[in-house]
Amino acid sequence: MKEKKTILIIINNHNSFKIIDFVETLKSSEPDLDYAFICQSSFVQKIKERLPNSKKKVFVLDNDFKLSRFLKEKIRIVQETGSHGNDVENLSSTVSWKSKLKTRLKLFVNELSVVLFIKEQLIYKRIQFFKKKVDKYFVEYNFFAVFSISDRTHDYVECATLWCAKKRGVKVVLPYIAFFDMDSALEMRKDINGKTFRELNAKKPFNFYFWISRIILKNQRIENCFYQKPFILNACRRAETLSSNPWCIGNGNSDIVCVNNAYSKLIYIQNKTPPQKILLTGDVSIKDIYSSYVDSAIIKNKIVNRYKLDPSKKILILSLPQLAEQGYIDWDTHWADTHFIVSTTLSRNVNVLFSLHPRQKREDYSFIEDKYNGKILYESLSEVVGIADYFLCTSSSTIVWAILCGASVLNFDFNLKLKTFDFLTSAEYANTYDLFEKKLDKLLKGDHKPLDEDWNLLSRDFLFRNNFITDVSDSLLQKLER
Repeated sequence: MKEKKTILIIINNHNSFKIIDFVETLKSSEPDLDYAFICQSSFVQKIKERLPNSKKKVFVLDNDFKLSRFLKEKIRIVQETGSHGNDVENLSSTVSWKSKLKTRLKLFVNELSVVLFIKEQLIYKRIQFFKKKVDKYFVEYNFFAVFSISDRTHDYVECATLWCAKKRGVKVVLPYIAFFDMDSALEMRKDINGKTFRELNAKKPFNFYFWISRIILKNQRIENCFYQKPFILNACRRAETLSSNPWCIGNGNSDIVCVNNAYSKLIYIQNKTPPQKILLTGDVSIKDIYSSYVDSAIIKNKIVNRYKLDPSKKILILSLPQLAEQGYIDWDTHWADTHFIVSTTLSRNVNVLFSLHPRQKREDYSFIEDKYNGKILYESLSEVVGIADYFLCTSSSTIVWAILCGASVLNFDFNLKLKTFDFLTSAEYANTYDLFEKKLDKLLKGDHKPLDEDWNLLSRDFLFRNNFITDVSDSLLQKLER
């Protein structure tokens, strides 16, 4: 009996589960492929929900690292201090002097060099602990490859697993999950006033720890903004898990970096990802996306019947924004935006379907069906995007899916004003409520921009063909066998 080739999948994010579908597509070329998971215990239940009848091996890494009594006390003090230093600078004049004093005291303690070094030491020791634990799995099991969503995060499971893979000569593959954008990454590290968070600001804190970090970590900052808190970066540097350029995928402990199109490949190379690592594979959901396009007539008929839509009207799919779930805006603003876009789209003469992101809870959005009589999709967006005549989203990589399928697209962003997908010329863009309504009506009237230029950037001719999945599987497996 031929031995199974086991891929170890790192589960440390909701997007990690998309890797499963990608690995399943590889089986068309290599039936003997199998896969196992490595994660912290908090993800075990989610794996069971995703694969209820599966008997796949799950390696659980819990944070049972033991600290000395002295270090525990120091960490307790650290954990009682505040978070973002900018909160001090933005204190309202209505806050009492006692609250201001307490906040400033927390900030002072939090920025003491000795406290920052203690944090660094804790993280370093934990990474080392996880590395030893993971390495035992690599010794016991003969993994064929490791698949991860990233080689730049500082999650303990990812850090340790990628380091062990490199040590044991097991290749690490990064399937394409989401779009990379430097400007957006910088914006996410700023407060509502456009100031870099104090704990990431390479100029702000005046102490020895930050001074030396500015020198040691000069490649880890852009525009005087650290990619992550310096004590985390220093811990990863010492543990040999630090990416040489964490602002972009592919500069860490990885061997094969998958990209979704020619444009992404160009952006990666411009941001120092080694060209020899890059492989054009399409999005991890490309198989479903292409099928939704090719079989759109059949799928549309099923969707129309299931959701009792008007077959004479065109279909608009709205991918609901989840900025509050991501922590980027407050919930009041989020719900105000959601009610606006739901009521506005439903007032137009089209069939409207709402799609939820995996991190959104359906029960939180039940008002769409109860109050507005809207229809929330049960299907994954990748499975139905091909039936959309119109597609609306907020700075989501799903905009690429819709354009590949030929939909008319409106990208709206009322809060963050990101420009991540401005390179796509066929899409309409709106950053205010008024502009949203105007651009929506423009789309519905049939005033569409040409798709040819975007299709070229998105490598549509290469991706949308019958034998593409087989070709990708063969190419990737050949790289892994070398």
